[in-house]
Amino acid sequence: MSVFPVLKTGAEGQYPAVRRIEYSTAVLQFVDGSEQRYRLISAPQRSWELSLDLLDEEEAERIQQLFEQENGSYGQFSFGGLWGTAEAECSFQTDALEVEYQDQSRARLAVRIRENR
Repeated sequence: MSVFPVLKTGAEGQYPAVRRIEYSTAVLQFVDGSEQRYRLISAPQRSWELSLDLLDEEEAERIQQLFEQENGSYGQFSFGGLWGTAEAECSFQTDALEVEYQDQSRARLAVRIRENR
Protein backbone atom coordinates (compact mmCIF):
# COMPACT_ATOMS: atom_id res chain seq x y z
CA MET A 1 0.00 0.00 0.00
CA SER A 2 1.22 3.50 -0.80
CA VAL A 3 2.08 5.97 1.95
CA PHE A 4 1.21 9.68 1.99
CA PRO A 5 4.49 11.55 1.40
CA VAL A 6 6.21 13.18 4.34
CA LEU A 7 7.40 16.75 3.85
CA LYS A 8 11.07 17.69 4.13
CA THR A 9 10.39 18.92 7.66
CA GLY A 10 9.36 15.37 8.65
CA ALA A 11 5.69 16.30 9.03
CA GLU A 12 2.75 15.04 6.98
CA GLY A 13 1.10 18.44 6.82
CA GLN A 14 1.27 22.11 7.67
CA TYR A 15 -0.86 24.12 10.02
CA PRO A 16 -3.55 25.35 9.88
CA ALA A 17 -5.11 21.96 9.21
CA VAL A 18 -8.64 20.77 9.88
CA ARG A 19 -9.51 17.43 11.45
CA ARG A 20 -13.09 16.20 11.50
CA ILE A 21 -14.62 13.32 13.38
CA GLU A 22 -18.12 12.45 12.20
CA TYR A 23 -20.66 9.99 13.50
CA SER A 24 -23.31 8.57 11.20
CA THR A 25 -26.69 8.12 12.82
CA ALA A 26 -30.05 7.31 11.25
CA VAL A 27 -33.27 8.70 12.71
CA LEU A 28 -36.61 7.01 12.13
CA GLN A 29 -39.62 9.14 12.94
CA PHE A 30 -42.87 7.33 13.59
CA VAL A 31 -46.42 8.52 12.93
CA ASP A 32 -46.98 9.30 16.63
CA GLY A 33 -43.96 11.66 16.58
CA SER A 34 -41.61 9.42 18.52
CA GLU A 35 -38.14 8.71 17.15
CA GLN A 36 -35.72 5.83 17.09
CA ARG A 37 -31.99 6.44 16.48
CA TYR A 38 -29.23 4.02 15.62
CA ARG A 39 -25.68 4.15 14.31
CA LEU A 40 -25.02 3.41 10.67
CA ILE A 41 -21.34 2.72 11.28
CA SER A 42 -19.73 1.34 14.42
CA ALA A 43 -16.86 3.83 14.71
CA PRO A 44 -16.48 7.53 13.93
CA GLN A 45 -15.35 8.63 10.46
CA ARG A 46 -12.16 10.70 10.53
CA SER A 47 -11.14 13.15 7.82
CA TRP A 48 -8.45 15.77 7.35
CA GLU A 49 -8.20 18.92 5.26
CA LEU A 50 -4.61 19.99 4.65
CA SER A 51 -3.71 23.39 3.23
CA LEU A 52 -0.15 22.99 2.03
CA ASP A 53 1.04 26.49 1.19
CA LEU A 54 4.82 26.36 1.56
CA LEU A 55 5.81 23.39 -0.57
CA ASP A 56 8.79 23.20 -2.85
CA GLU A 57 8.41 21.62 -6.30
CA GLU A 58 9.63 18.18 -5.18
CA GLU A 59 7.13 17.94 -2.31
CA ALA A 60 4.25 19.05 -4.54
CA GLU A 61 5.25 16.53 -7.22
CA ARG A 62 5.35 13.65 -4.73
CA ILE A 63 1.80 14.42 -3.56
CA GLN A 64 0.65 14.83 -7.16
CA GLN A 65 2.27 11.49 -8.11
CA LEU A 66 0.48 9.73 -5.24
CA PHE A 67 -2.82 11.30 -6.34
CA GLU A 68 -2.31 10.11 -9.93
CA GLN A 69 -1.05 6.67 -8.85
CA GLU A 70 -4.14 6.13 -6.69
CA ASN A 71 -6.52 7.49 -9.37
CA GLY A 72 -7.88 10.22 -7.12
CA SER A 73 -10.53 9.04 -4.69
CA TYR A 74 -10.50 5.50 -6.12
CA GLY A 75 -7.23 4.36 -4.52
CA GLN A 76 -6.05 3.78 -0.97
CA PHE A 77 -2.96 4.82 0.93
CA SER A 78 -1.64 4.92 4.46
CA PHE A 79 -1.89 8.26 6.27
CA GLY A 80 -0.62 8.85 9.80
CA GLY A 81 -2.76 11.90 10.20
CA LEU A 82 -1.82 14.76 12.39
CA TRP A 83 -2.17 15.24 16.12
CA GLY A 84 -0.35 11.97 16.82
CA THR A 85 -3.08 9.67 15.55
CA ALA A 86 -2.27 6.12 14.47
CA GLU A 87 -1.82 5.35 10.79
CA ALA A 88 -5.02 4.61 8.96
CA GLU A 89 -6.07 3.34 5.53
CA CYS A 90 -7.30 6.43 3.71
CA SER A 91 -8.39 7.84 0.34
CA PHE A 92 -8.58 11.27 -1.23
CA GLN A 93 -12.06 12.80 -1.01
CA THR A 94 -11.99 14.38 -4.46
CA ASP A 95 -11.03 13.39 -7.98
CA ALA A 96 -9.35 16.73 -8.73
CA LEU A 97 -6.09 18.09 -7.36
CA GLU A 98 -5.09 21.64 -8.20
CA VAL A 99 -1.45 22.57 -7.73
CA GLU A 100 -0.69 26.29 -7.86
CA TYR A 101 2.95 27.17 -8.56
CA GLN A 102 3.70 30.55 -7.03
CA ASP A 103 7.23 30.88 -8.41
CA GLN A 104 10.08 28.58 -9.42
CA SER A 105 10.49 26.98 -6.01
CA ARG A 106 7.10 27.37 -4.26
CA ALA A 107 3.84 25.52 -4.72
CA ARG A 108 0.47 25.46 -2.97
CA LEU A 109 -2.26 22.84 -2.88
CA ALA A 110 -5.15 21.69 -0.71
CA VAL A 111 -5.82 18.03 0.01
CA ARG A 112 -8.89 16.41 1.57
CA ILE A 113 -8.34 12.93 3.01
CA ARG A 114 -10.87 10.54 4.55
CA GLU A 115 -10.37 7.39 6.55
CA ASN A 116 -11.78 4.27 4.90
CA ARG A 117 -14.17 2.11 6.90
